[in-house]
Amino acid sequence: MVSREKSNEKVTVCAQIPRQWLEKIEKLVLEGEYPSKSEVIRVAIEEFLEDEGLLEEEPTPLEDELPEE
Repeated sequence: MVSREKSNEKVTVCAQIPRQWLEKIEKLVLEGEYPSKSEVIRVAIEEFLEDEGLLEEEPTPLEDELPEE
């Protein structure tokens, strides 16, 4: 089993996406729905992994770092 400390290490990945997707992501950030483009992408990946049953039920540290509204 991977230690919790190692499993939360952040890495950078590069991906090509359609320009329209980027424009929609940027709009979400500009409207204040998310603090950054990275956060939009992290949330989308997290939801995908949850749907696939590949994540534990515990909230990720990223969720813990977001300011409460």
